[in-house]
Amino acid sequence: MTKDNLPLEKAYDAVAEDYLISRSSGKTRCGFKNRMGEQPTMFETVPRKLQGKKLLDLGCGPGIHAKEYCVRGAEVMGVDFSEEMIKIAKEQEPKATFLKADLLELPFPDNHFDIITSSYVLDHIEDLNSAAKEILRVLKNNGEFIFTIPHPIINMFRDEKEGKYTPSHSYFDTNFKYFNIGNTKKTFKSYPRTLEELFRPFLSLGMVLIDFKENKPNTSWRDEYDQFDENLLRVPFLCCFKWKKK
Repeated sequence: MTKDNLPLEKAYDAVAEDYLISRSSGKTRCGFKNRMGEQPTMFETVPRKLQGKKLLDLGCGPGIHAKEYCVRGAEVMGVDFSEEMIKIAKEQEPKATFLKADLLELPFPDNHFDIITSSYVLDHIEDLNSAAKEILRVLKNNGEFIFTIPHPIINMFRDEKEGKYTPSHSYFDTNFKYFNIGNTKKTFKSYPRTLEELFRPFLSLGMVLIDFKENKPNTSWRDEYDQFDENLLRVPFLCCFKWKKK
């Protein structure tokens, strides 16, 4: 491991403030996919009315999503393994509760949450089967698990060094890769998966898929993104799953 390939927790600690800024505003490359793709897709998929619902946001980061869920009336719990992210989230949304926790060992009782969300988090998890079991454990019967993840097709077209979309990888290449966090020199491991590998852990647990989305391109992005890459209009860069626990 090089000095720049920090453990994921430490890498996110180091970029927490920049992460909040880039995911909230601006016209730079950093954070564009979150602002213009992930957040609109996720907020469209999560129910509009959340009054009386207990919602767990996994990998809550600086609290951007938690703030929206509080506006919709949810009782929000956010967890992240970055202490700096938790610190910022508490400042951003005092109505929610935030704590440091491991997604694979959640400190909650069985059947506790009505809704669980996760935004661009599961690609960090090597053992997706264990993650799915832990999520199912704390989700109530008839509860919903909604998550976004980089679209598997991106694994074919990403040139890791330049950030350009070129056919440089096999769709079936699921070896982990190092990616930069924003425009920093901090990197993290990402675990590419095929669509089948994203469906399988939840299907095997008896969960029911009730919605699936791919982000839609928007030509207005040309005005929102410095040095816009036209390939972003040709392929989806994220997908969103909505599962229900029987």
